[in-house]
Amino acid sequence: MVHNIIYALEILFLLLGILLACQVFTNAIENLGDKLNLSHEFTGSILAAVGTALPETILPLVAIYLASQSAGASIAAKNEIAIGAIVGAPFMLATLAMLLLGLSIINHPKKRKEKFGDPSYKFLQVNNAHLKRDLIFFLIIFSSAIAIAFFKLNDGFTKIVAVAFIILAYIVYLIWTYKSSSEEIGDEEDETPKLYLTRVFAKNKEEASMFLVISQTLLGLVGIVFFAHHFVHMVEHIADIVAISPLVLSLIISPIATELPEKVNSWIWSGSGKDTLAIGNLSGAMVFQAAIPCAIGIGLTPWQLDELSIVCSSFAIVSSVILLITLQFSHKLNYKTLIFVGSFYLLYLVYIFMSL
Repeated sequence: MVHNIIYALEILFLLLGILLACQVFTNAIENLGDKLNLSHEFTGSILAAVGTALPETILPLVAIYLASQSAGASIAAKNEIAIGAIVGAPFMLATLAMLLLGLSIINHPKKRKEKFGDPSYKFLQVNNAHLKRDLIFFLIIFSSAIAIAFFKLNDGFTKIVAVAFIILAYIVYLIWTYKSSSEEIGDEEDETPKLYLTRVFAKNKEEASMFLVISQTLLGLVGIVFFAHHFVHMVEHIADIVAISPLVLSLIISPIATELPEKVNSWIWSGSGKDTLAIGNLSGAMVFQAAIPCAIGIGLTPWQLDELSIVCSSFAIVSSVILLITLQFSHKLNYKTLIFVGSFYLLYLVYIFMSL
């Protein structure tokens, strides 16, 4: 009983650590985008998305490294943790994160009504072309990665081609996003929040130096990576104790914890009416997660997905298709659509527990 309480407290400590690091990073990344004179589209989809996606990227890397240093059943367990984190992250972003974003919209009606009016506050105020581009790149890249495992195309040559295609596609996405980012949405006019470190180190509390901005950005990233590293060990340890497959536990717990930065960032930004940052952080992270971690998984693991992983991936793809179709025909997303696709996460939990 005492041990269970200790494990619960350790998990809570790791989650609070991720939340704190996320808050520090979010504050810094807005200031960095302002310093570099970048649009909220680019800041959200690239800077924030890549930065907050580091835990999901580091976690499978750490698990794969630990697998290379292990023997016997421990190798398979750590590879399962890595694969679970890789395919689980895009699923969380396409479902649970969208659910929280939809709830954030209806949870902050006063601020959003003041900024967008009624009933516009119920809809995401974003550049539809930018969001559709993110979803299309995600679907192409992620579907290709899953197809490699689904059709068991795991020979060396196919893996090399797949990894090269995925990396090239992400580079194209980066260039396209940078060139097409614009200032069409009004939330770019919002005042950038004060950098936290200026309250301690800066003589001029109103203006942060680039040195302090970069320092706080790195501080947030280091915190995120630190807690992700320890989370790998916790997942495997708890899986041994409760006699649950490391894959199952990593598909449920790992993405929730490592995706907390994106979820919290989007909740904060959407609540204050910064929808371009809010959805860009999620959609940009989806593209990143479909590209870099999947490329790592294809190249460095057996990349064999079981039924749970395939179902998880399918939900992520279906959710993204629904969002894309809605944008194509309705030209806007409201909180109901976001909550609907988010409900796929609850269906997946039911499926997992029925399969145990």
